Amino acid sequence: MFEARNICRHMPMKTTLIATIALLAVNQVSCGGDDESPQATLSYRDVCQAAWHEPADTTGNTNQVIRLSVRSTRPDVTIGDIRMWINAKSGRVPLSISANGVLSLPIVPNLLEENPNIVANQPKGSMVLEACVPKGLALQDALARSLPHDASINPPDMVSNYTNSLTAEGTNWSVTVRWNPGELNRWVRWQEGDEGFTLVIPLRTRPEPFTISFRGVTITRYGPYQPACVHRLAGENWHVMMSHEQADFPTVEDLSKELERSISGQPQSHRVLSRDGTMITLRGPSYSGANSLDVEIWILTVNGKRPSSSVLEPFLRGKVTIDQNVDGTR
Repeated sequence: MFEARNICRHMPMKTTLIATIALLAVNQVSCGGDDESPQATLSYRDVCQAAWHEPADTTGNTNQVIRLSVRSTRPDVTIGDIRMWINAKSGRVPLSISANGVLSLPIVPNLLEENPNIVANQPKGSMVLEACVPKGLALQDALARSLPHDASINPPDMVSNYTNSLTAEGTNWSVTVRWNPGELNRWVRWQEGDEGFTLVIPLRTRPEPFTISFRGVTITRYGPYQPACVHRLAGENWHVMMSHEQADFPTVEDLSKELERSISGQPQSHRVLSRDGTMITLRGPSYSGANSLDVEIWILTVNGKRPSSSVLEPFLRGKVTIDQNVDGTR
């Protein structure tokens, strides 16, 4: 298998995302095809989705190709033994692998919409796929179009009956979120420089926890989240994403590595961290270069418990205000 997200949507399983920018893999058998043996299988779209959030060394990449490093964990398998293809509706699309194990995966809008499986001739659990993916607009736009989108909800003139409120403030940006416990809708007001607006984002429950391992750090996210939402503003469509969820780390070392890597911020990716272990990230138009918005709220835990203040202290940034039993007004 590749360790990746769920490719057989009807099969419940624990999903894992591992990456250099993204190393993707899962415990499952191939969906379809003549070979009934368990094979390494990976969702085409999942590779491209990895480009959405993470920075990458894009040397050798374009908006048309993703460079992938492929190897087997089995000592008796060489690069020359590995065969890979895209299992498209139109038929198998062979993928070439260089002698040093570099695979070039074409980014094709039609394939993003179809989302076929990438299949290898190796057993599940034996393959590692490391990807340095581009973060170009062509890829983001194609990916946004390919996802099944929910619609945003127009916020009412007065915001009331929300009992919980969170406001994050950083340098030249702010986010306010209001909600009721047990409900999935989130009232969101964001501002980045001169840009910003208010909307209500309908979140989705995660069918199961989503575990990612990235640069030696493992995180399990529990939801709710919103991977694809359309907000119509002034005749234009905005692609909106959001999560408001527990992010659990197996060890304090994992959490510390994640904070060291992320809290300083990717270019134009804004983050703040509160003393109680709530991390808020805003990725607006300055990050994507397009009409897109991503608001992440992570309640950080280590094995289900809030981390100590001594772990968080070196990474505290910005200002976070969390209120309960409030009456919000627009």
